[in-house]
Amino acid sequence: MNRAVTICLMVLVCSTNVWASDADIALHDWQVRRLMRPIPQELRDEHSGKVYIYDGLTDREVDQGLDNHFQRIESMMFVGTVKTDEQGQPIDRYSIRQADAGIGWLRRLMVVVISSPCF
Repeated sequence: MNRAVTICLMVLVCSTNVWASDADIALHDWQVRRLMRPIPQELRDEHSGKVYIYDGLTDREVDQGLDNHFQRIESMMFVGTVKTDEQGQPIDRYSIRQADAGIGWLRRLMVVVISSPCF
């Protein structure tokens, strides 16, 4: 009986990393979609002064977002940007660690919005 419980716990612990990776991928895709193709409600939120913090996007994604949506720049903040080489691979130790281990506590937040009249 103890052996079966131990095996079940090991499977659960090992599969937890897979779930976290899937969640990180889904969040990354969601942030890229929000940056490149915001839905009308997101645009209304930005127009009302809300700022979205994008975390863990690559420098290429940030550059493309700023080039294509410069008129929305006051509603964007980028943190944890991953520097990439010509092939799109992380180039420095900090970026590689982020790409391998996930972005961290801030990235796990689905929506980080700051409402402030200052923006």
